[in-house]
Amino acid sequence: MPSKRINARSFGWLSALLLTALGLWCTLGLLDIVSGSAGVIRVAMLPPWWILAALVVVLGVVGAAAEKAGYDPDVMLPLCAVGILAVPYLPWLPDRLPALRAAAGPARVLLWFIVGWLIGSGVGSRLQKVPGGVLLIFLASAIIFGAAAWHLTGTPLFPGGDEPHYLVITQSLLHDGDLKIENNHQREEYRAYFNRPLKPDYLTRGADGQIYSIHPVGLPVLAVPAFALGGYRGVVAMLVLMAALAAALMWQWARDVTGSVPAATFAWAAAALTGPFVFNSFTVYPEIPGALAVMVAVAWRPAATSTGVMLARGVAIGALPWLSTKYAPMAAAGTLVVLLRARWNARAAAALLTPIAIALTGWFAFFFWIWGTASPSAPYGSSEPMTLRYLARGAPGLLFDQEYGVIAHAPILVVAFVGLAQMLRSGGVAARRALESIIILCALLFTVGAFHVWWGGTASPGRSIASGVLLLGPPIAWLFASTKARPSARAACHVLLASSLAIACALGVAQDGALLHNDRDGSAALLEWASPTWPLSSAFPSFIAGPLVGAIERTLAWLALGAGVAWLIRLSRPREFGGAALATLLLGAAGGVVLVSVAASSVSTAALMPEARARVPLLDRFDLSRRPTALLYDPFSRITGADALSRVTLIARPGQRTAPQPADLLWNARFALPAGEYQVQLMRSDAASGTNTTVALQIGRNGLPLERWDVTGSVWEHRFVLPIDAEFVGFRASSVETADGELRIAPVQVVDEGKRLARPPIISAVRYGSVTAFFHDDHVSGEPNGFWTRRASAEITYATSATSPATIDVVVRCGPVANQVTLTTPGWQERLVLDAGAIRAVAIPTIMQPDVGVRLAPLEISVRDGFVPAEIDRGSTDRRLLGCWIDMGAAR
Repeated sequence: MPSKRINARSFGWLSALLLTALGLWCTLGLLDIVSGSAGVIRVAMLPPWWILAALVVVLGVVGAAAEKAGYDPDVMLPLCAVGILAVPYLPWLPDRLPALRAAAGPARVLLWFIVGWLIGSGVGSRLQKVPGGVLLIFLASAIIFGAAAWHLTGTPLFPGGDEPHYLVITQSLLHDGDLKIENNHQREEYRAYFNRPLKPDYLTRGADGQIYSIHPVGLPVLAVPAFALGGYRGVVAMLVLMAALAAALMWQWARDVTGSVPAATFAWAAAALTGPFVFNSFTVYPEIPGALAVMVAVAWRPAATSTGVMLARGVAIGALPWLSTKYAPMAAAGTLVVLLRARWNARAAAALLTPIAIALTGWFAFFFWIWGTASPSAPYGSSEPMTLRYLARGAPGLLFDQEYGVIAHAPILVVAFVGLAQMLRSGGVAARRALESIIILCALLFTVGAFHVWWGGTASPGRSIASGVLLLGPPIAWLFASTKARPSARAACHVLLASSLAIACALGVAQDGALLHNDRDGSAALLEWASPTWPLSSAFPSFIAGPLVGAIERTLAWLALGAGVAWLIRLSRPREFGGAALATLLLGAAGGVVLVSVAASSVSTAALMPEARARVPLLDRFDLSRRPTALLYDPFSRITGADALSRVTLIARPGQRTAPQPADLLWNARFALPAGEYQVQLMRSDAASGTNTTVALQIGRNGLPLERWDVTGSVWEHRFVLPIDAEFVGFRASSVETADGELRIAPVQVVDEGKRLARPPIISAVRYGSVTAFFHDDHVSGEPNGFWTRRASAEITYATSATSPATIDVVVRCGPVANQVTLTTPGWQERLVLDAGAIRAVAIPTIMQPDVGVRLAPLEISVRDGFVPAEIDRGSTDRRLLGCWIDMGAAR
């Protein structure tokens, strides 16, 4: 018997660590698809074989040592799951089950995160005590939400959507003392935080003929002090603190309901740290104040009925309609819940209802004052923003839609419904708390689901019901607390939580948060990123595009898969957490592959065309020094890196690409291309070839094209160079849009991934003589002779030919206030102390990029102070906070 245990322990350690070695080696490789004579063909580029051998030896030794020391391998068993990463590189099988190719895409990083979480959870489950406390949860929430805000508000995505409109109302209240926004838009006050044209958002004028925003005034009123202190950043900080307070109240509520600190902490991570809440924790929308109001009403001291507590609840509930009209039914539901808790105590009811009555009276009076009618729908004019016909798609879509559903982006939330059922069955206080959450959440879900834009417009997934997500915390905690003696159930919960947190990390980090933006086309940006070689989105429900029945069928299929995996794991009765976690991962992956393969079996061939993609993994990760072994799978053979590149072509034709783009591009074709040299070819019909045409290269979504070329004949070709990676590359053309034709882009050479200059995404590009300036900041754009920086910092990359001088000459001119300007490139820095209006010439050093024959200068400009032109010159309407002027005349 002891020898059997020793053999099992040895097998556990060696299998976990050897599969880890294989998974690590495959993670360093890349897999892509190209077109061949017989259809789609896989191409792989793998790291040197000696790396695999070294990993096997090192980890094998570690495993043998761990076994000899008698350590239990159960904690490390989830590592066996990373062996899945080798499957896409096998011959034959991934060609029969193309969904397997997803394991070689960016999604492989998510698997490592999940496995790491499961190992940490296995270790943590053996701890005797889990740290907790309301203050600790508040501080941790504030740090996490603040980090997300710090990272994402520095990108072009935020503020976006309707956020600037809420801020404009705040500015009108602060600067003018009114809600009339037309003059604020005319003065372009929004330029302080939003560097694009912004029109007033309204549907009907007020009774006085003035323009009032369609958006509710509750949040702008709350934001006035924060905006006065810190502008947009001040409002973000206010919202982060409100979100952290709401999360802490939810944690305390979950702890009180379950009596378990670990269960409450698990629920906090599930509800507050996953995508639907964390990415709305800092956005300038009413959702976070709404979430805090709900938590104050139902989660804060739930058993207390003192006058002060009831007054506070009444204020919180009364504020909800002011934050958004869609919250009025939720406010009514919250009022009913609190009255039932107080058992209709007259004193408590009076304390609760008094502030609610005052708030509602003022709310209706507000609409009458502005629009001449007490109806809350007055701002919408004659339109019908809310009807029951939207509910069939909206209600389930808010939960399960692949682009905007909260459960689609945080699968752990689905266990809340199981927890609610358990709470109802248990009876007593727990059943009452479950009913309260159901009543309030349904009031929100059905109201928002009946809106014509139930998904929330241009916003992060789950934004529309983020104010109610924290209500799912206590039932999640209840379910998790019940799994203490059931390793299989606890492992399943952790797999779902780890998957949800991995999705959140991908949304926030990958492509600088661009995955948070969806185009309402039935295909989630997250799924397109996770699997660039197979259309995963076709297997997931979309309640926006396509038939409703198909969306419901896909939703039920995924729910059935989850239930089936849970049932099978329960039947197997694993004794330890690690084994249960591994079984859950493997069964879930196998079931997912089958479901995706069946659901996507009807996908059209056009959807699988490698040349129809916007970006190509083979180009993005091309690196002959890191991945020298190139393989072709049909026929299975070794090829050169140059041969692999020669098989890549991107094509655009009229009507082929329909995704909306921020710029008017030829045939709507946008590409993401790494640094390198490319050949563009334009083919036109004989009838169109006699028409004079100009083709222009657009790099970045803003600004004018970088280069223009005259096109002649039916076949035209030209080569161009990208010195750095460009997320947005397209072409503009005249007299081509309506004609038949085809655009082809082929790589001539691509800079190895390890040799590329890592820079933020290019927003715009301008050429100054022999120097090209690539701007990475949405608030800094090139003008004919130079550009203004903003206060704080700006990032620019200069590029010039290899034969140009080793430095780029610019002139720094200070604005009307004295300033300090710091210019920095790798290995060089110059700090300028300038008086108002002073001028200083600067020579910026460059570095060589020999692969494409250019010199580069990755420059960061930091400015200590700034000025607003409109505050200096009363005749100016420019509200931008400017730093210094960089004159590029010397670079010509």
